[in-house]
Amino acid sequence: MRTVSSIRLLSPLILFTLCAAIPAHAESLAIDDDLGRTHVFPKPPRRIVSISPGLTETLFALGLDDAVVGVSDFCDFPEAARARPKVGGVSPNLEVIVGLRPDLVLGTGGIGMREFAARMDRLGIPALGFEPTSIDAVFERILRLGKITDRQAQAQELVVRLRRRLDAVTSRRPTGSPPRVLYLVDEDPYITVGRGSFLYDVLIKAGARPFDGGTTAYPRIGMEAIVGFDPEVIFFADDTPDGGERRLPAWRRWNVISAVRSGRLYAIPRGLVNRPGPRIIDAVEVIDSKLKAQHDLLVPSHPPFEKGGQGGISQPGDSLP
Repeated sequence: MRTVSSIRLLSPLILFTLCAAIPAHAESLAIDDDLGRTHVFPKPPRRIVSISPGLTETLFALGLDDAVVGVSDFCDFPEAARARPKVGGVSPNLEVIVGLRPDLVLGTGGIGMREFAARMDRLGIPALGFEPTSIDAVFERILRLGKITDRQAQAQELVVRLRRRLDAVTSRRPTGSPPRVLYLVDEDPYITVGRGSFLYDVLIKAGARPFDGGTTAYPRIGMEAIVGFDPEVIFFADDTPDGGERRLPAWRRWNVISAVRSGRLYAIPRGLVNRPGPRIIDAVEVIDSKLKAQHDLLVPSHPPFEKGGQGGISQPGDSLP
C-alpha cells in the first residue's frame, strides 16, 4: 500500500515534468510567404533545401548549419554552403531535392518560384517564396525565418546588429543634395533598379539619388536615358575589384556623363549587393564609402555570422534578371 501511495503522489510530479519538457514550438505554426501562400508547420523544419543564395546565407547566419541539406548551384557563401549537396541552378532538379528528404524548401518569389512551389505541393513538400522589396523587408524575412525554425532569439539579435550598422550609415549622411547614382545590374542590355527592388532602397539608404526607373523592379534603360540622367557615380555588378576601371575606356565615348569625366565608375561584387540577406548592410556600407571618397573598394569586415558558425544574378531563388 505504501508503494501504491508513493506512486500516486509522484504521478502529478511526473506529469508536470513531462509537460514542461515539451518544447514551446509544439503548437502548429502558420506562416505566410510572399507568394500569398500559407503553410502550417506542426514542428520546426529540420531538413531545409534553399534555392536562394540570400536565404542560404540567412540560414547559416541563424546557426542552422546542420539543417541545410541542399542548396542551389549559386549558393557559395559562407564557405560551408559550398560543401552542401547541389540541387541545380536556374531549373532545380526535383529528383535530387526529393532525394534529400526536405521538410522545407525555400526560394525567392516570382513567377518561376510560384510554379516551382506548386510542383513541390504536388510532391507533398512545403515550399515558401520570399521577395523582399526593401531593407526593412529583408529584416522582416530574417525574423520570419527565425520563427519558422525556432531561432527567434538569434534572428532578433541578428536584426538588431544589422539595424545598428544601418543607422550608423544613415545618421552620418552629408548635408546637401545626394549624388545622382546609376547602378547597372546588367549591361547587355542595360538594366538598372526601380522602386520595386530592394536594391533601390539600398542605394537610398547609402545616401544616393538613384535613377528613377519607375515601379518595375529591374527596368531596361537606354543610353539616351543614362545621358539625360547624367549620373555622378556609376556602379556595376562585377566580382573583379578593377571592374569599374576596366570599363572606363569604353565609356569615354560618353564623356558628357559626369561619372565618366570624373572616372567614378565602380565595381560591386554581385554576391554582396544582389542578394537580399544579412550581407546587404555590407553593400550599404560599401556604396556609402564610395560616394564619400574615391578610394579602392573595401568590403567592411562585419560578417553576420556568430563565432563558431559558418557564417547573378538570378535563378528561381532570386528575381534579378
